[in-house]
Amino acid sequence: RCQEGPAGLLEEQAMVHLQVFGSNSIDMPPRENPWVRLLQLTFSGVFNILLWGCVMVEVALIQIKQKKQVLPHPWTLERVLLLLEDPDCVMPLILVLVIVSTAVLQWSTEMQAESAMEAVQEMQPTEPIRVVRRGSTGARLEMSIDPDTLVPGDVVFLEAGQLVPADVRVLHCTDGMEVDNSALTGESLPESRTACVDSAVPAVQARNVLFNGTAVLKGKATCVVHATGNHTFLG
Repeated sequence: RCQEGPAGLLEEQAMVHLQVFGSNSIDMPPRENPWVRLLQLTFSGVFNILLWGCVMVEVALIQIKQKKQVLPHPWTLERVLLLLEDPDCVMPLILVLVIVSTAVLQWSTEMQAESAMEAVQEMQPTEPIRVVRRGSTGARLEMSIDPDTLVPGDVVFLEAGQLVPADVRVLHCTDGMEVDNSALTGESLPESRTACVDSAVPAVQARNVLFNGTAVLKGKATCVVHATGNHTFLG
């Protein structure tokens, strides 16, 4: 199917689709300075501001209490030890520990998420993709194009060893075709694919759909692109 005769989009249609849907690439949000983000998580937010206010009040009360006590002067190790023995010093220390540890935990989680998003871009194929389009006269045009220029409606040919360049629907595939969806689902076992449509199954579980960033392990397939770039399941 689509192996012979005119098939796919007209070149003019492909150009229009590229302008409408944009390039087939996943846009990454601008990355903020990680240390600035850590400071924001530590000192911003209504709850954090309230906690820091409590710390300041506690410290002010400790300072007032110190004026009524005879402590070594200036600051020495002996004076610090005396202050630490004061039960009133425990509460502000605990509050500071809670604020800082919570901020660091959230910051670490965000850094891991950003690293995962960067890994997503590495899953994008870079080698040319074989497609079929039609010229201005309607004649068949087979070509290899950059994955970034794929558009919805393009007919693509995939085979074992290739990364899927966009979300595509299978028009025809060889028997026993398998794909690796571990990048999306975490499932290590290969999944079979077929051209048969099952309307009762969600698109994510459909056997006639290949997702951007997954790998073809076995077989060949003729597919039509239905989502690119940020509109894909991966995006």
